[in-house]
Amino acid sequence: MRLFNTKKKKFVAASVMAVSIIGGGAVAANAAGGTGCKYLTYPLCARSVASLQVVDGSLTGSDIKDGALGENDLTPALKTKVNQVGTGAQGPAGPAGPAGPAGLAGKDGDPASDVFGKQGGTLTIQETAIDKIGGPFATNATKVGEFTLGKGTWLINAAVQFDRTDANDPDYQTPTTDTMPSFVLRYPDDAGTIMGNPISKAGYTELTGSSVKTITLDADTKITAYGFGYNEDRSNFGSATATTKSQFSVVGSVTAVRVG
Repeated sequence: MRLFNTKKKKFVAASVMAVSIIGGGAVAANAAGGTGCKYLTYPLCARSVASLQVVDGSLTGSDIKDGALGENDLTPALKTKVNQVGTGAQGPAGPAGPAGPAGLAGKDGDPASDVFGKQGGTLTIQETAIDKIGGPFATNATKVGEFTLGKGTWLINAAVQFDRTDANDPDYQTPTTDTMPSFVLRYPDDAGTIMGNPISKAGYTELTGSSVKTITLDADTKITAYGFGYNEDRSNFGSATATTKSQFSVVGSVTAVRVG
């Protein structure tokens, strides 16, 4: 007896997938009698189904138990499609994911590798007489010290104190003008200059000053410190001569710190 669609009185078409799985209409063995179903008859043999018995769309993936259908049950053509590796163009990159947790703190570096912020040169100036006041700086300035700095950028700090011979000192000379002592660092460019205010005429009050200067050197360079000064009347009053002592002195320090 043939199987009809009872509503439309026509034969039911077999699906391609059912043909691939069952193998062209073959039926399963009769579980009850064990004789098998050689032909499609009605009522059906127990636990058996044929492709002609599957109405289009009536058998879906949910009807197949997990593990009941394996790759070996597919036709060669379907196996090829299932195992085919895609050859299309790579899709666009997905959005960036959230940031991960912060990593562990690294080990402390070698302090010797930190070249910045280190003191690179110092100069301590003991009390030194400024021999000449006025005239050309190049020939009259008194050298009071020097130090060398290496290649790099340096922050140079200078702090000094000027003094005049006290009025009660036997070598004191009564001032005839105001005197502005100075402290200068050269390499030969300016590395710091302190100057401007006149010093006490009686000599009992010192005059202090400081300077900060940044310089960049391409090689090891000598920095020279000088004491000097000018009189308001442009004279050489206060300079040391064959018969008089210098009236002015300077004391202080210079420190250079590498910053680049």
